[in-house]
Amino acid sequence: FDLSSEHTCWIDSQTNCDCGILEESDTSDVLRATANESRWFMLGVELHVSHATLERIKLDYRQAQECQYHMLHAWISSGNATWSKLIAALRSPVLGNLQLAQEIEVKYMNVKTEVNNTP
Repeated sequence: FDLSSEHTCWIDSQTNCDCGILEESDTSDVLRATANESRWFMLGVELHVSHATLERIKLDYRQAQECQYHMLHAWISSGNATWSKLIAALRSPVLGNLQLAQEIEVKYMNVKTEVNNTP
């Protein structure tokens, strides 16, 4: 059962979100969205980028931002990358970046956050 399929939004069926497959043209948006997540290798593991690909990236590029870009490009090029999968990876126990996951939901998936206005 894949909660993040391209046909069903796992967040909320009432939410107006784009759960479609990301394309190579989305790489820069995804890179900007994940700029505050410095653990590119572990993010790649959570996104199911192959270990061989991650190791090759680590050897080929010196700066973390370059590595993150190439890892995200490899993930998006796989043909099954979605914002929902990125959010799930960020929320995983390994990364635990709940704040960034929520920011991406709000910015890229049009998920509204509820504010409690009770005094």
